[in-house]
Amino acid sequence: MSGQCPEKDFRLPDWTKAYGDQRKVTEEMLRSYHRALCYLKDETELIHAKTGPQIRDTLLPPFADDTYSYGHALGSRQGRDAYMFSNDTNASITIDFSDYESVKEYVDERKTTAQIAVEEEKLRLPDYQVTEIKKVVEHEVRTEKKIVEVETQIWDGTKFETKKIPREVEIPVTHRDEYIENVPKTILKPIIGWPETQDISRGSDIAWRPGYKTWCKNHVIIAQTFRVPYDTTIKKLYLALKPPKRSNKPLHVGIAPTDEKYRPKIKIKRFKWPDMDVTGLLERHKIRKEDIGQGNVAVIDFDLPVKKDQLYAIVIWTKSEQSSSNWRVLGIRNKNVIKAGDRIIGRGWMYWNRRTGWEHLSRTIKRRKVKGSICFRIDGVAVIQEPKKVVKEWTEYVRKIVYDEVKVEYPVIKTVLVPKEVEYTYDFYYVRDVPVTLTKYSSGMYLYLKPIKLNPVEYVVLDATDSRPAKTSIEYQIGIPTSGGIDWRTLKPENNYSTTFSRPVKVLLFRAKLITEDDSVTPSIKSLKLSFRTQPASEMLLVSRAFTPPLSGILCANVWAAADSTYEKTPGAQINASIVLNEDVMFSHPVSYHDRYKGDGITRVFQLTYAPVFPGSEVVALNEEEILERDKDYTIDYKLGKLTLTRTPRERDQIDVEYSIRQVDLPVDEILEGSSTISLETPEGKIKQLYEYEDYYEDYKEGKVSFYKPLQGLLQVVYKPILVSNLSHEDETLPARLDTQRWTTRADGETKVFKLPYVPVEPIFLVQIDDEDQVEGVDYFVDYTTGEIIFNVAPSIDSIVEVIYTPNVRCPTLRLALRGNRTSEQEQAYIYDTRFTYRP
Repeated sequence: MSGQCPEKDFRLPDWTKAYGDQRKVTEEMLRSYHRALCYLKDETELIHAKTGPQIRDTLLPPFADDTYSYGHALGSRQGRDAYMFSNDTNASITIDFSDYESVKEYVDERKTTAQIAVEEEKLRLPDYQVTEIKKVVEHEVRTEKKIVEVETQIWDGTKFETKKIPREVEIPVTHRDEYIENVPKTILKPIIGWPETQDISRGSDIAWRPGYKTWCKNHVIIAQTFRVPYDTTIKKLYLALKPPKRSNKPLHVGIAPTDEKYRPKIKIKRFKWPDMDVTGLLERHKIRKEDIGQGNVAVIDFDLPVKKDQLYAIVIWTKSEQSSSNWRVLGIRNKNVIKAGDRIIGRGWMYWNRRTGWEHLSRTIKRRKVKGSICFRIDGVAVIQEPKKVVKEWTEYVRKIVYDEVKVEYPVIKTVLVPKEVEYTYDFYYVRDVPVTLTKYSSGMYLYLKPIKLNPVEYVVLDATDSRPAKTSIEYQIGIPTSGGIDWRTLKPENNYSTTFSRPVKVLLFRAKLITEDDSVTPSIKSLKLSFRTQPASEMLLVSRAFTPPLSGILCANVWAAADSTYEKTPGAQINASIVLNEDVMFSHPVSYHDRYKGDGITRVFQLTYAPVFPGSEVVALNEEEILERDKDYTIDYKLGKLTLTRTPRERDQIDVEYSIRQVDLPVDEILEGSSTISLETPEGKIKQLYEYEDYYEDYKEGKVSFYKPLQGLLQVVYKPILVSNLSHEDETLPARLDTQRWTTRADGETKVFKLPYVPVEPIFLVQIDDEDQVEGVDYFVDYTTGEIIFNVAPSIDSIVEVIYTPNVRCPTLRLALRGNRTSEQEQAYIYDTRFTYRP
């Protein structure tokens, strides 16, 4: 104390003159008073540190934000407005597609692929414009001047005279038009080939031999995979082959489906020569040497429908023994993978060992291993538009009455009809090609609603106002999230568009699929209403709206002082609060790995870089060629990420492991429920949106993301972290002080490292063990990045560690999240308000 308040700061009087014999008494009184002032000075500083600065303003932000809140109802208690547990047993939501506000509230617009056409007051399939050439019959009115005379007998009073006069007649008009019309025609057309030439034998520079290998007693099967560019039917397969010189045993050729790694999906029966057989082929044929045409090219007839972008494999084998005079399949060296741009459209394979499986197509030439692919060409069915000349003729009749009256006075006055030049009209029709812009509709598009969080749901029914023209349909589904994905249930007329749950459901999903078989029409939805029968809420979450203090208050290093809530409850209910940072934090983490190890002749157990591993996602390769088989060549502990090989790799052996991970831990203890969005950057650089319950499950309390399926690429998570959680009035942790913090804990006699609730702003004001001051840099050290205090010596058991510090809470915006739970519907809680305090 005296060091902070030295005696020399005081001017002492002349003791002899002023006090005489009383000077000793007066001196002691002054010294006591001096000590009291020094003690008061120190304790005032400590009180200020423990209680914080004076609160100059209290703010009540609007409450609550329904984006995150659920399970609550508005009510009152003793004349005060309050939020409380919802006891509703019925609920409904309505989406009117003419009202964008209801769409914005309920529809997941990121996930919805159908078109929300508010101006048309409906949801429909997306449309697009196409220009087509249509044949249009044009109508034209043409005119023609003619004299129409008809010989007629006219009586002039004494005799008949023959005269030509105009009469009512029918005049034939003949029309003739010629035009070109496109007529569809089916032809054979090359759909894929390697090399990219019509003469496949010209590209052959190496021979591959299928058949039985005597030295290893295994059969060799040659395969070439390819990707189909469009829906077609394979009609002809061309292979570059060299037939055997002496043997007449046939060569077997078939086409099979492939797996996702381009490997043929076939089964081999009776592997040993000569009884080997291959099953799983879509179509198969035999080739004899007399079938080989000019230029060593075999033409094989097929009739096999194939689908666009699907992978298929040409599989070639023979039951004869390999020899210099055996069948040869011609190919190209060093071109094992066939690409079109950056896309793989084919790959060459060889199968010769059941333990190894499919390997790159290869052989050894002069002690050098050469990879490659076979030469082939495939012709499929294609439809082309062939021009055709069309002649159109037709005849019309035009009726016209023509009269011209002329008076004749000699020999008798009479009236006769005389010829007159007249103008006839007739209609002319002809056909011409006209470009027409048409509206088309995409099919198979979805409407998704945001996850529905209500009181526990027992029953749901749908009432939809929709339109389904001919050849269109709409499929409505309710989804129940489970640990393994979503259980989708279809709402249809047979179940009255309703479903009942055996166990109440807390979270529901809803989607509708719009389908059309005629791209000129679309189904549409005008409105949707989902009605629910529910149980009273056992849980509620109230999240306050975000609050940002005035700008003048953010100029300090730390402006927040405390957050608080006023509530009361019955004994069977619990309320706790969390302080949420209202800022989006981004976290990135790879979800797929490629680990590479070198054998040392001893090690069989390898620790993968990341765990847990997604079950079944691993691909283990030895020396880049041999794909190892799980439970045969290796075992793996998916949880710990440990790979154990059955046989010890030799020195210089290379082990490659590609795998996806099962779970990601976010660098935060807890996040605000419903605040996160997750996307995936694929290895190709594309950004793919991921969706909760379909692609992943999120544990908000632990800050963990678990995946439903293996993923490849870089995960990006955006979320709002919770700064402090589980605050309640019962343990006197509310109000939560955010300015000057006093933190205490009881030591266990062993722990040296203690983590503060917040990262401190340096320096720390005070650290004590059982009220004894500790010196920073001597008795303890502080990690101002993690907020950890590290003691040189662990505090003794049951000793009280006390820290007074200013936390680094520089958050411009905060929220308060209140979570309630109750044991029965008779229990209740009343939440009146939330308060944020700060110092301006």
